[in-house]
Amino acid sequence: MSGRISEGVAPEKISNFQKSLDAISRFAAKGCSPDDVHTCTRDVKKQINPSVKAHLLRSALILLSLVIFNQDIFCQTPTPTATATATPSPTATECPRPTPGACTSYEAESNDNTLEGSAIVLSCPTCSDGFKVGYVGSNSGTLQFNAVGVVAPGNHTVTICYTNGDAVRYALLSVNGGQGMPVSFPSTGSFQTVGSKQITITLNTGCNTLKFYNPIVGNWAPDFDRIQFNCPTCTVSTPTPTPTPTLARRATVGDFNGDRHPDWVLRNARTSQTAIWYLNNNVYIGGALGPSIRAGWVLESAADFNRDSHPDYALFNPGTDQTAIWYMSGPTRIAGAYGPTLPGGWELTETADFNGNGFPDYVLFNATTDQTAIWYLNNNVYVGGGYGPTLPVNWSLVGVADFDREGHQDYVLFNVSNHRTAIWYLSGRTFLRGAYGPSIPSGWALVATADFNSDLKPDYLLYNAGTRQTAIWYMNDNVFVSAAFGPTLPAGWSLVGQ
Repeated sequence: MSGRISEGVAPEKISNFQKSLDAISRFAAKGCSPDDVHTCTRDVKKQINPSVKAHLLRSALILLSLVIFNQDIFCQTPTPTATATATPSPTATECPRPTPGACTSYEAESNDNTLEGSAIVLSCPTCSDGFKVGYVGSNSGTLQFNAVGVVAPGNHTVTICYTNGDAVRYALLSVNGGQGMPVSFPSTGSFQTVGSKQITITLNTGCNTLKFYNPIVGNWAPDFDRIQFNCPTCTVSTPTPTPTPTLARRATVGDFNGDRHPDWVLRNARTSQTAIWYLNNNVYIGGALGPSIRAGWVLESAADFNRDSHPDYALFNPGTDQTAIWYMSGPTRIAGAYGPTLPGGWELTETADFNGNGFPDYVLFNATTDQTAIWYLNNNVYVGGGYGPTLPVNWSLVGVADFDREGHQDYVLFNVSNHRTAIWYLSGRTFLRGAYGPSIPSGWALVATADFNSDLKPDYLLYNAGTRQTAIWYMNDNVFVSAAFGPTLPAGWSLVGQ
């Protein structure tokens, strides 16, 4: 290297360049901290011969920049690091071979599998192990069964256990990364009824992968329970009862004084009294007592059912499955009427206009299946309905609002076990996509959504049941922007139902 530098370069220039390098070396040896870099650099400049040609000085400064960039090497004591132990890649021998002729099944919700995009684990009491994987397809969700072992290579018959409440659904099946083969799945009668489909595929010795997907936007595959070999039917033994998961409690909000700011409905569990707290954004400006809720009934939501510009109370009786509307003028009840009676196992959770006819509709929830449904109403009269999306395990519907501002109501979900939130974007009753929102701090719960700061974007209403403190999280779609505390509730009163 030194021989090539000296070709065609005067000795005195080489000497000057060497002096510059010596200065840089002294800079490195000084043990400079990041705060001393400017001072050390100035010292180096003083020691570089000013007669050095520009291209030689430039070379020296390049080396100087490299020294600064790697100052951790020169200025700090290296920290010993543990030597990483290589994780062996899966090999054919790692897949256990099933017993010849024995029924072997692979659960869709297994941690060994790969779920991508919109694919999620759903509760399914009629499925094996009580779970299934849904929302596969629509050019988003995929389900890949990994580590599928066989006794010998060749053609094998696989039984696909699935649920499908539509007339027919389709999926592509890719085996070991190969081209997808189309598979049609006829209706099983409902998304809680398990059916079977048998097809023949070619498998290798050792580990195999089976990937289900549908690349067409809006076209969904069925929900998958499991796949199995040497067992042609998908019979399931009676499931062991499991404890009902804790559901999130919700608050009731609405503009009761007509100032275009959401107000809160407070509840007194001892007296069943309600009260309206009028707010301007997060600031309390006044209040009034509302009607007391009758024994056996629960206040579930508030919306303008008779279109008189006043929000009304929507009530539900879990003992009789009856619903009722209490028509309000501000905090005063002026009339009442029964609404439709719900089927057994369902409860009223929210109200919003899903079909764009100007009347609030019912959002129903089945805690056993995690299924939702929309009942379209004209005032208090049922005019139609259909199933909505099934919620993931441990998630609760706590609000409805148009988060992406495309003219359709969206679901706001809260997971009480890990405090995560999510937005499910809908078109009418149809799930389009989902996105996580911010996680809620410990001790707090997401209890409602409304546009508190009048920026036309729904916000989060948070409540701490232990301290009765409230807070507003201002949102831009599913993104947290800022926050402010709201008023603290008086003793004996709560923002959520019991």
